Amino acid sequence: MAQHFLLSPASRGEKSVFDIARMSNDEAFILLCETRWGKNGTQCCPSCGVVRKHYFIKARRQFRCAEKQCGHTFSVTSGTKFAYHKKPYVDILYLIALFANAVEGTAALRSAANMGVSYKPILLLYNKVREALFQSRDLTPMHNEVEIDGCYFHYYIRPANKREHRIDRRLSFNLNPNKRAVLAMRQRGLPGQGASRTIVTVIKNENEQDVSALSTKFIKPNAIIYTDNHTCYASLATSYTVKQVNHAEEYSTDDGVNENQAESLFARMRKQFSHVHKCDPKFLIYYVNEIAWRDDNRRQSFYWQFLELVKKCLQSGQSRLWSKYWQGNRIKEDCLFVTS
Repeated sequence: MAQHFLLSPASRGEKSVFDIARMSNDEAFILLCETRWGKNGTQCCPSCGVVRKHYFIKARRQFRCAEKQCGHTFSVTSGTKFAYHKKPYVDILYLIALFANAVEGTAALRSAANMGVSYKPILLLYNKVREALFQSRDLTPMHNEVEIDGCYFHYYIRPANKREHRIDRRLSFNLNPNKRAVLAMRQRGLPGQGASRTIVTVIKNENEQDVSALSTKFIKPNAIIYTDNHTCYASLATSYTVKQVNHAEEYSTDDGVNENQAESLFARMRKQFSHVHKCDPKFLIYYVNEIAWRDDNRRQSFYWQFLELVKKCLQSGQSRLWSKYWQGNRIKEDCLFVTS
């Protein structure tokens, strides 16, 4: 039997979480500069956009634009997800390392307990990382073989203690108002390699209108689609080759028709929500997209994933969703996909 990837030396990479935790603040600062601007010693001024070697203010670890008409003072975190940070650089990198090393996702409360700090700044940092992952998604249309399936979250309603007080939870007007469906589209990779790319969206429920709109937007015509026998997927046969499996009878047909890659992703999502203590439906898309990113990069080493997360946070701009969150800047709209 082949060795699991997480047991192999290739899963660790050049550095471990322990190595990152032992870095000095100067080493962490150099790593951030090299990740954002490269190793050639130049920087990009966020005000005027000039790329050159700007003046370095060593005492404050800041840069001053060398252009006379600008003179803007900036740091390596200016205009990034780490803007206005209060924690040292090495603490930020250590938290990113903890986030990257948790293959099933991690809770901010657990990381806060490991560092002995309040969970509030850890929660914001992790949500900023999820926002960076969401903003850097690869949304190019899929081709060849694609699996589509839906999974429901936030649907449970706790039954009343007395039997006479319990409601029929099957009726539509008794459903949980926070109930959401996550629709996953997974492009199959080479035989034996699993899925190569994933696009996830959040909808109210599995319906023909949303499924058709999402398929038209994210899947190229003449692709082969594997799905279950839900009625909302029947209309896809006009543009695609649709192969369905009846889960009430079997998980995979004798001809090998299945959607095991989509089901594997949903199993990983459920594991994540066994670690996360609370997830508002408005934030659901960011959590499921995080798991989709983890699953797509499951064969990459820890250090590669760590550097990729740092790079995305440094290159995706300042957070608009989570800046001043504890001062009342909250997300008001839902994350549901809207058919245009």
